[in-house]
Amino acid sequence: MKSSINPKLRFIAPLNRRTSKWEKSLSKFLASWERKTITIGAIATGSRVAGVATEYSDVDVHIILSKKTKWRERGLKKVDGFVIEYFANPMRQLKQYLETDRTEGRKNCARMFALGKIVFDKTGDARRLQRLGQSDLRKSLPKPARSITEDAKYVLWDGLDELRALEKQKLPGFEYAYYVVLHELLKNYARFLGAEMWAVGKMWRYLNSPEYQRKQRIAHFPDQHFAKMFLIALEEPALRHIEKLTRHAHRRMGGFQPEDWKLRTPAK
Repeated sequence: MKSSINPKLRFIAPLNRRTSKWEKSLSKFLASWERKTITIGAIATGSRVAGVATEYSDVDVHIILSKKTKWRERGLKKVDGFVIEYFANPMRQLKQYLETDRTEGRKNCARMFALGKIVFDKTGDARRLQRLGQSDLRKSLPKPARSITEDAKYVLWDGLDELRALEKQKLPGFEYAYYVVLHELLKNYARFLGAEMWAVGKMWRYLNSPEYQRKQRIAHFPDQHFAKMFLIALEEPALRHIEKLTRHAHRRMGGFQPEDWKLRTPAK
């Protein structure tokens, strides 16, 4: 990719016949950003870089701004048929995203930084950010506190109870509620296991494709029996699937008795 800065600071090769179309579009988009003195680096990331893109995938890029920058920006820009989704942040904000992900049981930012391609790096901060992401990606996610797990067990029971009522009363909206409950069930159980929660539109590939898991460097879901039941539940919205999944999750989480349950936590 053509640059006005020292070519030694650029990590993606100059444009040539083998350069992919999305890289050419990204290069065109980044040209004005790269000339700015406040811009110190850029990392291309997402499904295009990982090799799991579909025809609907956009091109993701993190733009690193100098430490004196007091703002951040996120936006979309269509360039030569490709939608560029960009995130411009000072380094301290990017480090905060990593910390927030760790706290909330995610590795989204760590994966983007670790697996991304550095486009240019004027100060070495892009490389440092990538190393931070790689370090976080290797670490296990923290398991939630007991109070969070107890609350999650109630959420699972309550969702199932609502679905039972909808089915019995034959009210409209059962399928809508079914998939909402299914999502919440997976999210709460995954957090209990210390497993990553993947994007909704990519959940099928995450649970069903070893190749996708390998390219995204994401571990197998810890409970494969649950994962198989979940995939079946995705294909057919039936109450019995939610019942089986809920019973399984409750059993693994220590059991749940709705007629004798309470949760006491500090008042704010």
